[in-house]
Amino acid sequence: MKRIRAWKAAGTAILIAAALTACNSGDSAADNADPIKISVILATGTSNANWDEMLSGARAAARAINAEGGVKGRQIEIDYCNEKNDPNQAAACARKAESSDDIAIVGLESTYAIQSVLPSLRTIPNIGPMALSDAEITCATCYAYDGSLFAAFGAGPYLAKLVGIKSVVNVTQ
Repeated sequence: MKRIRAWKAAGTAILIAAALTACNSGDSAADNADPIKISVILATGTSNANWDEMLSGARAAARAINAEGGVKGRQIEIDYCNEKNDPNQAAACARKAESSDDIAIVGLESTYAIQSVLPSLRTIPNIGPMALSDAEITCATCYAYDGSLFAAFGAGPYLAKLVGIKSVVNVTQ
């Protein structure tokens, strides 16, 4: 179940980014020749964090889009950076994405998102991060769409405050 959810999350994020690009891309022949590059920052191959299935999901989604002709004729290209569950490497991946011509980071899953990744982001959209904190929801370039049950608990108080909720009652059976 976890694997299917991760593939779905990565695939959905790719589709969102592709759709946003399709709406904003020009129609000239020169524009259509260049691939649409999308950053994916995940830890793989570590003993503590290993998100191979999310990377596979992102690549599968890109292949599926490309097999159907891409986005207005442009192919999707995944620009993967392994953050290796290391805060310095996570920051390096974020700086690389920020300075690249990638259109977005999708499906960010980093233990060091708040400390290392978010401070390095200035303009590149961060679409579909696994948002577990206020910072990951409120950053200027973050577009969280699903943070799972854990994110609901972490971000719930902030979101409730935004809409004017003053108290919460848990009802269980």
